[in-house]
Amino acid sequence: MTCSRSNNSPSDQPGQGASNAVASCKDCIEFLIDYLEGTLPAAKRAEFELHLELCPPCHRYLHQYQATITLGQAAMAEQAAKNPPPEALIKAIIAAMHGSTPKPGPDKSEGGKAGGCGCSGDC
Repeated sequence: MTCSRSNNSPSDQPGQGASNAVASCKDCIEFLIDYLEGTLPAAKRAEFELHLELCPPCHRYLHQYQATITLGQAAMAEQAAKNPPPEALIKAIIAAMHGSTPKPGPDKSEGGKAGGCGCSGDC
């Protein structure tokens, strides 16, 4: 990506004491996920948004990235609606996230595998 702005933001002038959070397009990409998740600190967010205003390629990249996320979520939602994951798999994932072991229950999955998720392991 070619940056159409200088690598110095207006706050980078001598004596301004700027943090220079987003000095280049590379920095812009590194902050992208935090920006979209809303976890970027206010000062860095302001620098990021300034970069986006001054750099059309990064602005386009942000919108393409957002569109990719939206399309990916839609595709996964369609797939999950057509072929939902087995309940035992969901319980195993939730249990693993909480650091516990899922309680065994009746196997309602197709194929009758031990763990209910379709694998041959002990889920």
